[in-house]
Amino acid sequence: MSLNWLLIWMVAISSGFVLLSLLRSRVRSPLRYLPSFLVGGTLLFCYRRGIETAGYYAGSVWFVLILLPLVINLTKNYFLNSRRFRSAYVVSRLARLLDPFGGTRDQPRLVQALSLLNRNQNEPAMAILESLCHKNSTSGRAAFVILTRLRGDWQRFVDLIHNSPNIERQLADPVVSNLYLQALGELGQTEMLMQNFVHGRLNRKRGTSAVMLNSSRMKAAAFCGRTDLVAMILDGPLGHFDSATQRFWIATAMQAAGRMDAAHSAFEELQVGKDRQIAVASSQRIVSPVRLVTHLTPEMSEVMAEMKAALQHESNFALMSAPATAAPI
Repeated sequence: MSLNWLLIWMVAISSGFVLLSLLRSRVRSPLRYLPSFLVGGTLLFCYRRGIETAGYYAGSVWFVLILLPLVINLTKNYFLNSRRFRSAYVVSRLARLLDPFGGTRDQPRLVQALSLLNRNQNEPAMAILESLCHKNSTSGRAAFVILTRLRGDWQRFVDLIHNSPNIERQLADPVVSNLYLQALGELGQTEMLMQNFVHGRLNRKRGTSAVMLNSSRMKAAAFCGRTDLVAMILDGPLGHFDSATQRFWIATAMQAAGRMDAAHSAFEELQVGKDRQIAVASSQRIVSPVRLVTHLTPEMSEVMAEMKAALQHESNFALMSAPATAAPI
């Protein structure tokens, strides 16, 4: 197969996959679909005008509109995870220029707020987050999540969900659904947490990533006091989480299981760490420990057993399978 035909197939499959992912995620903004349509239209036009060079022209457009923004976003996330906020800010500005259709408009301000939090400049950081949290975008939802965690106002968040005219639509967003599970755990509503976890597992949200699925698993296991399952998840699919986040959730599971001394020592170390969000959450854990779970109901024990079996299966067959996030076609 020539390079031209290889590019034709690669561009066609890639743009089609991106379009299908947006449809499955129920993205409503027409601008998000524009890059895929532009790439597909360029490929079709060039194919009809001259098949010998169609791959090269369409491949160039595909590189600029789809591949390059993807690489830039991955690079930005890498810098954020390693707390290199200055580099993340520069890359987010570049992403705003090269991927204006992907909801990147407010990302530089979100990165700026995270950088300010990391330097303990709380007031300007909170002001930026406040201005972002009401926007219907990825950055807006992220800002809302960060504010909720910093303030620990879990009851208000749960009330907002319950008072919503369409609860299912609110929880269809994986980020909101994941935070809702944590809010229920923080409020000691472990049974309702497990009910919503099972509901989300049986009715997979379209567009839910493996990261969000395993994050939900981790939180469900932590608030049930299953330190072994939390460690299994953090050693496996969520192994890329930073050390402070991993220690926080293991300590949370210890606290729920009644291992108060070990949990207290871990939270004392974390509350003076560099990660502002983890530090605030750790202080809240010391003042208000999570609910002690001394006994799981048969239904909850069954869910935990199924989770352990699924994690073991995914670990043993990682090269051949991944956690399903939607029913197969």
